[in-house]
Amino acid sequence: MEAFAFYLLKSVIWLTGFAIVYLLFLKKERFFRLKRFYLVAGILISFIFPLFTFHYQVEIPAPEATVTSAFPPDAVIAPAIQTVEGSKQSDLRSLLLLAYLSGILLFALNHARLLMKLAQTISRNKASNSERVKLMRVSEYSGSFSFFNFVFINPSVDEKEQEVIMKHELVHVNQKHWIDLMLVEILRMIQWINPFAWIYNGFIRQNHEYIADQVAMQQTPDQAVYKAVLVNQLFGSKVFSLSNSFSYSLDKKRFDMMKKIVASPYRKLRLLFVLPVFAIVFYAFASPSYSYKTISEPMMNPSLTSLAIQKDAKGIVVNEEGKPLQGVKIIVAKSVAGVITDARGRFAISKIPDGSSLMFSCKGYKTYTMPPLMASNSALYIRLVKDPDYREQAEIRIRNADGSEAKPLIVIDGLINDKQDLKGIDPNTIGSMTILKDQSATEKYGEDGNDGVIEITTKKSDAGSLTVDSFYQKTLSVKAGDGSEVKALIVVDGVIIENGLKKTDPEAILSISVLKDKAAIDKYGDKGKDGVIEITTYQKIVKGVVVDAEGQPIEGVAINTTGTAGNVYTATTGKDGRFVLNYVQADASIQLYCRGYKLLSVKPDFSKEMNIKLEKDPDFKAPPSIQRPNPLVVIDGVIIDKNYQDAVKDLGYNRGVVKNLFGKEATDKYGEKGANGVFEITTRKKALEMGLNPPYPRLAPQDYPTFGGKDHKLFNDWVTAQVKYPPEATAKNAEGYVSVSFTVEMDGTINNIKSASATDPLLSNEVMRAIKTSPKWDRPKNNEINEPFNLMVTVGFKLPDQIVKQLPYVVVQDMPVYPGGETALLKFIADNIIYPEAAKADTIQGRVIVRFIVNKEGNTEGIDILKGVHPLLDAEAIRVVKKITGFKPGMQEGKAVNVWYMVPINFGLPYTKKN
Repeated sequence: MEAFAFYLLKSVIWLTGFAIVYLLFLKKERFFRLKRFYLVAGILISFIFPLFTFHYQVEIPAPEATVTSAFPPDAVIAPAIQTVEGSKQSDLRSLLLLAYLSGILLFALNHARLLMKLAQTISRNKASNSERVKLMRVSEYSGSFSFFNFVFINPSVDEKEQEVIMKHELVHVNQKHWIDLMLVEILRMIQWINPFAWIYNGFIRQNHEYIADQVAMQQTPDQAVYKAVLVNQLFGSKVFSLSNSFSYSLDKKRFDMMKKIVASPYRKLRLLFVLPVFAIVFYAFASPSYSYKTISEPMMNPSLTSLAIQKDAKGIVVNEEGKPLQGVKIIVAKSVAGVITDARGRFAISKIPDGSSLMFSCKGYKTYTMPPLMASNSALYIRLVKDPDYREQAEIRIRNADGSEAKPLIVIDGLINDKQDLKGIDPNTIGSMTILKDQSATEKYGEDGNDGVIEITTKKSDAGSLTVDSFYQKTLSVKAGDGSEVKALIVVDGVIIENGLKKTDPEAILSISVLKDKAAIDKYGDKGKDGVIEITTYQKIVKGVVVDAEGQPIEGVAINTTGTAGNVYTATTGKDGRFVLNYVQADASIQLYCRGYKLLSVKPDFSKEMNIKLEKDPDFKAPPSIQRPNPLVVIDGVIIDKNYQDAVKDLGYNRGVVKNLFGKEATDKYGEKGANGVFEITTRKKALEMGLNPPYPRLAPQDYPTFGGKDHKLFNDWVTAQVKYPPEATAKNAEGYVSVSFTVEMDGTINNIKSASATDPLLSNEVMRAIKTSPKWDRPKNNEINEPFNLMVTVGFKLPDQIVKQLPYVVVQDMPVYPGGETALLKFIADNIIYPEAAKADTIQGRVIVRFIVNKEGNTEGIDILKGVHPLLDAEAIRVVKKITGFKPGMQEGKAVNVWYMVPINFGLPYTKKN
């Protein structure tokens, strides 16, 4: 058993070395046939090389002086000690052997079952000869695959698709890929305890598909057709382990490998990275061959002459504290014989050649060489001394990004795997895999999910299937396993979209996930009863320049983009008129606004830099201009020639603390240069050196916490789904829009929940109740962020008992317009404001910011105080806004929609000594 265990260990290390080199240096390379040779060579080497032991010569000098004793000064000679193996150790070995053999037996039985099922399918159906293969049109499998010289295709596949599939599968058959698969399955059965054996199996299968794609693409005139068939074959049934599936490992990487990219032939030299593996493994398992080198002939003590010609020795090896040492190697010079001490430090060795010494070696201890002076059948007492220069060999482990060892919870078909690993799972049986981390894991599995969760759903023949069917006009549809149309729920980037497949460009798809049956209903309710297609698209970037009619760049153009989710991303053009918009969705619209120019709405162009021309607005009447010189900008004590906005933009994440200086304080410090005020900016780096702790700027999505792995803005939709219209509020005829603010702490909990609206407390309390039930959030992916995040959600209540699902727009193509423009609106407010007498008496003044909705009819509703001053002034502001009517409603894609609107109302009193 020990010999086989040692063979298995060496075989595992050989394969692991080949796998790591492939993973790090060869996986993304395009010389697929050479990579096939490499992978097969790795299997054969892991089978054959462990059978041989390589030796290197070690010479041991014999003692030069006269030896009078064979033992250390404190050695004790005692009667022979019988070495007895502990029963516990023997039982443990037996259990390990039984577990290992059970795993092999399960593998063998599983393969036998699958082969029998396939043989029954072949015997029940008639095969037709087609291009040197036997074509089987069977309905048992929705996917297409090859097995030896058989090709299985579902009858629902039309002739055009069959032609493409046959070209692909013929490559597998002609190149005899089944030989590679048979070898790797035997290897995986023997090394089922080695995770790299499972990974290696995936490498071989994936490379087979790349080879088949490469050859088939050369034989297919229209490559778009080939890719379309690939997408159509995406979701099939179980494929046997010795077969090649047409849709195996269908993802973005496989599509990328189809691109014709000419790589340097020198990249093939990366194969040489495997040479260090040979050197390391050969050296690690090479066995020393010791020889006894006589420097000078020692003078033997006549009284001990008889002790020098003995054959057997037994004894015990201890450390400096007298405790037994296990695992000490005892080597006999002039031979390859040797033993290892047991758990009690004991050993027994026989047939020692005349004149041979014994070498005792152990990690962490100095090697002790005993001269050839020992009495037969006597017990030796050997004490080893620690080696102060010894350093423990480094150990390689797979860890999380934060350095902790990864031990995720494994859940298979809803059941927690007690072994907590992926051993014993055939990758071909995996239907889908989901990785949960942080809050999303603990929310679902409690403390068991602290180290993350891997959820695996296996394929089931009776579960049905959904197939994403690609047409040649770059549209997608969904079909069931029998080819019939189904109405699966389409979710694009976390948002449910009607006819989402037809609106989604296949070129923009990053990944597709399918949820079926219970998994779909649990996540999406009754909407998911026909299955769910979750699509993640690329996060695209739009760049452009905005110019006027003469082609001159326009600075300060406000640019907004809204997509299906309603999330707003903004940018402002610089002096050169250029802008960059990050994370733009494929169905977004871009609105551009600049005073004196017509509002413009355009579709994004992701392929090149956009050149956008704005037209002058002939109806625009500019108010009297007020020259506002730019304040002085000082960064870390150095005056710079930039305005404040450009300076902050250039600093990015290095923005720290900002201090404003005005009037005498500014001129006292900076003279006339500070006459217009000063912005003193201390960079974040400098502030940290000064002992300050400025908040980290939030400039990108990774700087914000996420809710269930999604953008924080989608939390509003979750809250809307949780709230219920309070019956008491219905009885009181209470309705309106409720805004509630809260804080997301760094540990994902929610605190500081409070109403930010002047609506009925029954409505605001219901929204606050829903927010309190929120699961934990995920902290920002940017580990530099160490500050809580403040957020606000808005929920609409409309009588009699309706929760408004479609919130008002923030930006639309045509914004609402009051007759006469903003000047007329402000004049109407000023003419109708009545300053409360009680507020005058108490000299209460300030700016009230009112938020309201301009509805589809052009009237105001959902009036709310965004920033209040005093209840008296707030109430007066709401009274006046309620009287506003006659807006031209906002328009989106030709339809009138509800749009948020905001207006500031200033309450000011004449200057007196009192105020």
